[in-house]
Amino acid sequence: MKLYLIGNGFDLAHKLPTKYSSFIDSNPEKYEKYYGVFKGQDWNHIEKTIGDKILNKKEEIEELINRIDADEIAEEIISSYGTNEYGEIEYYGYEHEELGELFDDLNELTELIESFEEDFKQYLKDNISYNFISISSLANCIEQNSIFISFNYTSTLEKVYGINDVKHIHGNLDDRIKIGYNSEISKFDMTLGNLDYPKFEDIIVHSKHDLPDRQRYYEDVEDDEGHYTGEVVVARQRYEFHNRVSADINLKKNNIQTRLFINDKSKFAARISVMKSIESILFDEIIILGHSLGEMDHDFLDELFPRSKIIKCDYYDENDLKRKQEIAKNKNWDIEFLKI
Repeated sequence: MKLYLIGNGFDLAHKLPTKYSSFIDSNPEKYEKYYGVFKGQDWNHIEKTIGDKILNKKEEIEELINRIDADEIAEEIISSYGTNEYGEIEYYGYEHEELGELFDDLNELTELIESFEEDFKQYLKDNISYNFISISSLANCIEQNSIFISFNYTSTLEKVYGINDVKHIHGNLDDRIKIGYNSEISKFDMTLGNLDYPKFEDIIVHSKHDLPDRQRYYEDVEDDEGHYTGEVVVARQRYEFHNRVSADINLKKNNIQTRLFINDKSKFAARISVMKSIESILFDEIIILGHSLGEMDHDFLDELFPRSKIIKCDYYDENDLKRKQEIAKNKNWDIEFLKI
């Protein structure tokens, strides 16, 4: 069985207006909204731009997270605001402002990406038609009894070439579409600084001197004869406050992680489903049509290429050929390049 990988060049060969530049040039408002953020000429450039922005933000977040110490934060606040006679901290509410600001920045970018996906999907629906005949050179190399994975949102294979089951790993115009970056970018060291604080139920105290003041407060209790007994009263408020600090940091951390994964291609539901459906198949050939071999899909191609001893890829012109040959050499991919 053969596996076909279909990229945007396939649609462009059929004169479909699926370029990013075609989209933003179609509407001045879209140009103003997106061009300053999603710069580039093709989808690999666009995805790499998005990936670089996410990567820069991720590195900033990781640096901050690695130096967070909830214990120190809690004690600094307690020292600054003090406690009342009941051991209650005279401070209300806590939010880690730096993490919150970084999350807001990341959230703003991912929301813009989601808006872009919706606008581009509508643009395609308004401008794509399939009133054209197939390209004979492509029709001749496509075998119906094969598996087809498309990186495109369009239905060119289905409408023009009669392929019944095309696996769209980035979505399609009948559902939703996704753009993103490879999984290397969203790998995230989520190890926080010190969030470990003694659990109340784990502490057994025989003397008020057994633990530092930052974990307890004490009351001098006298017996019937007026002698000090040194009875220890556990300061639950300190534990609760420390837990509030830790909980806020963890919540923001988890929100950040969720946002980082939204545009990670390896987390796309369609891609996960497709990979699961073909996980046990070894292919006679993998044939790549109209795909740039761009960096943002390298992790996906690395998963697939070991499944076949024969990999073929088309090219558009000599410059395209040289570029793809250089990529294959750097990645140690054994690919036969064909002009179709």
